[in-house]
Amino acid sequence: FYDAPQGIHGSIDLLLVYPSKAVIVDYKAKSIDDPAYRKQLAIYKTYVKRVFAKEVETYLLSIIEGTSMRV
Repeated sequence: FYDAPQGIHGSIDLLLVYPSKAVIVDYKAKSIDDPAYRKQLAIYKTYVKRVFAKEVETYLLSIIEGTSMRV
């Protein structure tokens, strides 16, 4: 995504848009405990909420550990 007003850009790993909400899933290779990931998802959430005008859920998914967490 590219947020011109904020001057930021990034890649959302998975974005699912439903009639009532949007869901963002960010894949991580191993640990999903890094606080920086929460900040990253907060930026994605703000952007997606503004663009789609829907409530947004965010998740982290560890590919190697096979764990997930709603953020």
